[in-house]
Amino acid sequence: MFAQRTANYLGQLFHTRGMGNQLGVLQAARVFEEPKVGAALGGRSHGQWMGHDIANPDAVSRSALFPKFETDALVAMIENEPVGADDLTDLLLVNLKAPDFVGHQYGPDSPEMRETLSEPDRQLACILEALEKKAGTNRVVVVITADHGMPPEPQAPRKRYFNKDIVELVHKKFDPDRAALVTHFDARNNQLFVDKSRLRELGVKLSQIKEYLEAQPFIYAAYTEDEIKNASSP
Repeated sequence: MFAQRTANYLGQLFHTRGMGNQLGVLQAARVFEEPKVGAALGGRSHGQWMGHDIANPDAVSRSALFPKFETDALVAMIENEPVGADDLTDLLLVNLKAPDFVGHQYGPDSPEMRETLSEPDRQLACILEALEKKAGTNRVVVVITADHGMPPEPQAPRKRYFNKDIVELVHKKFDPDRAALVTHFDARNNQLFVDKSRLRELGVKLSQIKEYLEAQPFIYAAYTEDEIKNASSP
């Protein structure tokens, strides 16, 4: 939990996901102009996929439509770069992000995840075909791994608490009038950013927010920025 000096620098946090993903997002914006492609991937045109609104590139990345466009970007790179052009080994690292994005959005046991997992499986065939076409048959070694797993749906009645739930909880308690105290909550690394100037206006201390969060039954512990700075390494 951090006191933030300014409240507007966080807008650039989520725009860099690697070249392939950036190209994929841009190309994915055209998915609705190709209804046959959308239908083949289990989606629908007019900005819908499995009943979800995906009428913008960021939402498309959290669907089974995204791997097709990641693959298109990757294959275009393979075709236009000197992959396998000489006897020196070329190393190509690729992060196919759709299962991660969809898992965080809908959960690892969701129908959306099942649909999304099947699509990278299909797209891998296109990637392997492109590599062998460019580098030659039996001249490619492919290693597939994962960066992490995901826990199943919690058994508690409420199950999941999302970013906006935590932010609304703090604002309801400490800043009900303007809801301007928390500028950002990144659940991926559990960092809650608080506007210092608003903190002073309200006469609230970070320690009060920390204690309030720790009093919630679904939060085990919270730490202020000073506590993290002063913590000793084992």
